[in-house]
Amino acid sequence: MVASGAKFTYEAPGSFVGDTTGILGLLFYLLLEHTQLPEFIFGNAISSSKASAETQMPVFIEYIKMRRSEMSMWLNEIAQVVAVYLSLVSPDLVTQEQPGIQWEQLDHEDGSLTLETIKWAFLEGLIDDKVALMLAPVEFENIDQILEAAKEQNEEKRQSSRDDFSFEVEAAAIGTGNPTEQEEDDA
Repeated sequence: MVASGAKFTYEAPGSFVGDTTGILGLLFYLLLEHTQLPEFIFGNAISSSKASAETQMPVFIEYIKMRRSEMSMWLNEIAQVVAVYLSLVSPDLVTQEQPGIQWEQLDHEDGSLTLETIKWAFLEGLIDDKVALMLAPVEFENIDQILEAAKEQNEEKRQSSRDDFSFEVEAAAIGTGNPTEQEEDDA
């Protein structure tokens, strides 16, 4: 609303809007080039090109991995300072291990090639049980506990199969009328 007697006019050169659009476009592409972010992150659709979000996503994931590796050094240093400070404040807290960073997985790649490679290396005896679980595409919380439980379960299965086999042998000997060793000794 304009007060009485006031006059408003918008005067600009004829190419002002076109020049502004061109400059903003150039600034946008400079931003993309120097941040290494793909265009689809900003919601920019590329309809005439093959550079879709599917082809740009692996590049973006590698960019994040690169940035994570750059940050890891100074984040580890901060974690070491915090660990030393906590050991001073809490004398009962003794940390012998160096702090480390664990990043969440960014992509859920098909782990079939990794799994096949691990299976081959395991069957060839190049890696043991623990290394195979550590390299697996599935993450495990406590590998040592899993291996211990698997050993116990395998031992129970072996013992059960031995007991079943000896029972079957005795049943077969009794069923055929053949004397067992005990019966031969008694006779």
